[in-house]
Amino acid sequence: GGSLSNELYLPAIMWNAGHGFTITNVDEVPALRDFFSLKTVSLDIASLPDDITVLQPDPVHLFHNNLIGFVALTWHFLGISWDSVKIILIAFFFISAMLVFLICRLALPISWSCLVTLGFVCNESVLNSLFALRDFSKAPFILFVVLLLGIAIKHRLNWKRYIFFALLIGCCFGVGMGFRRDMQALLPLSIVLLCTCRIQAVRCAWLVRPAAALIMLLSFLAAGWLAISALYPERYLNTHDLIMGFATSADD
Repeated sequence: GGSLSNELYLPAIMWNAGHGFTITNVDEVPALRDFFSLKTVSLDIASLPDDITVLQPDPVHLFHNNLIGFVALTWHFLGISWDSVKIILIAFFFISAMLVFLICRLALPISWSCLVTLGFVCNESVLNSLFALRDFSKAPFILFVVLLLGIAIKHRLNWKRYIFFALLIGCCFGVGMGFRRDMQALLPLSIVLLCTCRIQAVRCAWLVRPAAALIMLLSFLAAGWLAISALYPERYLNTHDLIMGFATSADD
């Protein structure tokens, strides 16, 4: 399957069919081809042949493991359909809006926070990104990290809470890596911001900041190891993302 196509979620179907995190040749299974071509909205597992070819997943599936796993779990309970994916998008959109509100509340009154949140949910770019679960799924993770950093910047944390925030941020980035690899780009900036935050007086204060940075990095690696290890052989894609970020708009 292509990394940017609906076939990214092929392992989610195979998992629900009892074949684990695997893929198959979609063109050999008419029911799958129709589903991924959007000719059908839903898929019945019974329509898959018993002797379906089972193949190992591509790297692109492996470094989207958490996203695919989340879709697989949703399909397990709600049935395999694109309508179920819409429910995931609505949930992520709602969570993102709530996080935007909470971030605003760190500096703004309720009325202004509501106004900013309304601007977020009505923003054309945000609404357009909802058409791609793969792209929008990173939003709640990024916004949650921004919220934690905002709290750390506004309030002088004690060392235990400071270390706990570092652990949460690292885990959030790690889990988010399995949804969208962009998360790794924000890790260095988050380490710098957290390490420059004020903390309450404590003995050996000079150890707390480097310890927090190390904990954030280690928790990121631990929580995101499956995606990170799968991405490493394909690390040239990071250069692609960087160049694409500076590119101008084009219709070609």
